[in-house]
Amino acid sequence: MARIGLTGITEDLARQREAVHGRSAPYERALRLLPDVLAGPPGRFVEAAWERRRFLAWYDRPLLLLAALRNDALAEGATHPLFDGFVAADASQVSEHALARALDGTREGVFEALAHRGVQTNETSRAIAWLWPAGLAQAGDEVHPLALADVGASAGLNLVADALPPVWVATDGGPLELAREVRPVARLGLDPSPLDVFRVGDARWLRACVWPGERAREERLDAALAAFQSARVRPDAPVIVPVAATSVPARLDLLSGAQMTALVLAYQTVLRDYLEPSERAAYESGMRGWIRSHPSGKALWVELEAADGEDRSAMPGALVAHARASWGDLLDLELARCTMHPLQLHVDRRAVEVLRALLRGTVEAGVRA
Repeated sequence: MARIGLTGITEDLARQREAVHGRSAPYERALRLLPDVLAGPPGRFVEAAWERRRFLAWYDRPLLLLAALRNDALAEGATHPLFDGFVAADASQVSEHALARALDGTREGVFEALAHRGVQTNETSRAIAWLWPAGLAQAGDEVHPLALADVGASAGLNLVADALPPVWVATDGGPLELAREVRPVARLGLDPSPLDVFRVGDARWLRACVWPGERAREERLDAALAAFQSARVRPDAPVIVPVAATSVPARLDLLSGAQMTALVLAYQTVLRDYLEPSERAAYESGMRGWIRSHPSGKALWVELEAADGEDRSAMPGALVAHARASWGDLLDLELARCTMHPLQLHVDRRAVEVLRALLRGTVEAGVRA
């Protein structure tokens, strides 16, 4: 159900506070105070900024509000009422008074972000969605060409995550075959509103979407920004294109046609919740059609999204690969369960073996079962 204005915001803030618990003390405190703040004049200003917007995910408005405030504090500096709380990460400095001052209607930047920005973390731990399948395929060199397409790419930082230190482990202690130092024939980012890391405001927005106090994420973001900037002079430099989700399958057809010998690996990370139901249905139908129209081992679609089912408390995310088998069936393979910032993966080794066999063009005994 779409969320409009401030309807239901108190419930969404409370739910987000539970999700933030133990990870960011400044945000946890802010989420406790914001319902009372929004009950006053600041609420009218926020509602005016959102009057023409529809939000689909329960976490969208709380995270956007926090990111807009943090972005404004980063832009203004030490004079901002939330600088000590949201930039220096001192939770004791987050007060109802500071939040009300930050939303008192005099700071245009925060309301511009609320009206037009979206939460775009570009969390590079999610690059496991392509690094692992590409490793299973042994793709990314001249003999086994690879073309990457990041759907919902934000600024495209996941496209250069092979230049960053690997951070993933399997909970069973087994190996993860990750692609390293690959040279794809294409690194394509597709997003309806992509960010440009070479623009100061867009780079700052990426930083604003990292929660205060999460130093490891900030350091990895800095490393990803440096890797992206270094990659721009290479032949396989990322290309970011504004594309709506429903147009992605057609754009992938063009990529497949231009790179006929390559494995085209399209992946998405936390995209589904941001799509309108009709848009999501058209997109997913188109993606399945794209896979079916290509030989086995030439088209792969990987999703890192919220897992289906009720028991999702420890590992709420699922890494699912969609591939066409040599006998024509479309297989949906859940490779692992994980968090939405995946570092540890609870791996389904059977699904991994099936995908490896399909991508390498081998058929093992019992693979069809």
